[in-house]
Amino acid sequence: MFVDPLAEEFVGWTPYHYVHQNPINLIDPTGMSAEWIDNGDGTWTAEEGDSAATLAKDAGISYERANELVQSQLGSNYVDIDGIEKSNVEIGDMVIIPEQVQAISIQSANEDFNRRVDNQVKEIDNKINSLSKEIKDSHNKHQALESAEKFDRIWIDRMEGGVAGRTAGTARLQHMYARDSVNKSKERTSSEQEKEKLLESKKQTKQTKQIKIFKP
Repeated sequence: MFVDPLAEEFVGWTPYHYVHQNPINLIDPTGMSAEWIDNGDGTWTAEEGDSAATLAKDAGISYERANELVQSQLGSNYVDIDGIEKSNVEIGDMVIIPEQVQAISIQSANEDFNRRVDNQVKEIDNKINSLSKEIKDSHNKHQALESAEKFDRIWIDRMEGGVAGRTAGTARLQHMYARDSVNKSKERTSSEQEKEKLLESKKQTKQTKQIKIFKP
């Protein structure tokens, strides 16, 4: 028979016991102490042998804070027959740690915000790519018409006159494509600025001081 190496943490129990004298329901493959179950939302559920002391260790908070929470939510401590003060904790009891609930809520809100920003940035990137293609297309058409206009002028000069209607029509098309290219360039610039603002807001969210989350 061997002394429990964690006996000093559980002075209310004999150092010669196994799984808190409950081998039917519990096993101890690691030899470590009982642990509160982290529910992932800032609440913790007690297992056999849990107390304010184990909550402090498992949740990463001070014993004073753990003891305060346990007594306020589960009832006052009691003194057993050996005169040792114990936490009034039973299997399945749940303790809420407000600061962790708040921290998880903030983290969840930030993650949701970042997801929405990422989706918006993706939509803007698609819009920018589409505008860039349209701008390039307008630019190419403008250049083609410019080349056609030069050819027309050369032809008119050689013919010592001719019909200027085609040249005038070409000029109108050139003006239309140039205007279209300018307008789309402005729209693309506006989209790029909007994207920068979104990325900056995401950056500021990351830099915002967060409440420490214990055992996420």
